[in-house]
Amino acid sequence: MKIGFNLNRRFGALEQAIFKLVLAGLKDTRQISALLWIFSDEVIANAMLKLVNEQVLSANIEEFKLELSQYIIILAEACENQTFHFTLPELPEGKLIITDDYKIKETIIKQLVSEFNMGFLVRLLDFEVYESGDDYEK
Repeated sequence: MKIGFNLNRRFGALEQAIFKLVLAGLKDTRQISALLWIFSDEVIANAMLKLVNEQVLSANIEEFKLELSQYIIILAEACENQTFHFTLPELPEGKLIITDDYKIKETIIKQLVSEFNMGFLVRLLDFEVYESGDDYEK
């Protein structure tokens, strides 16, 4: 099994979009704002601020850049590099989404990055458990 994560539903569509743009490699805040032109600059700035305050993204104000926080980078690398061997009943659509069970999410984080205290991410992220194999897609 492989594990992945997404921002949970406490973040709105705008925060989700900004996170996915940064995750895809777009870092310039002006370019991000231009792509999200339907929203006002103030609304975009507040969404970016929320992601930075929650330690999902980090900001370089002098260069007008957003980046994934070190916590998210460490967690993403752990998800990428680790495979878990356990048996679950057949998963619908080949994955199990864990959104509300904080104990399970806390256990997943501890298993992935036991050397760091990143328990605060439990309330920020949802996890997906995927069947690994030839058809596994990131």
